[in-house]
Amino acid sequence: PAPASSETSVDKLSLILTDATKSLWERYQALFSLRNIGTNESIKTLAKGLTCSDSALFRHEVAYALGQAQSPVAIAD
Repeated sequence: PAPASSETSVDKLSLILTDATKSLWERYQALFSLRNIGTNESIKTLAKGLTCSDSALFRHEVAYALGQAQSPVAIAD
């Protein structure tokens, strides 16, 4: 897996996560950073990755990271 990004802003990480023009590497870094932050806001933001239609592999990784987070917020909406 990609190492987490050094970025800590959930808003900025959200933009990277959902930007299909970014490399998968950058998007994975954002994904793992959001998981590591672990706040309700970051988990909800991470769940937005499930709606990215450009890559089934990416959606799989988002689902995996949500499972690792073990947050009830991930299934609230």
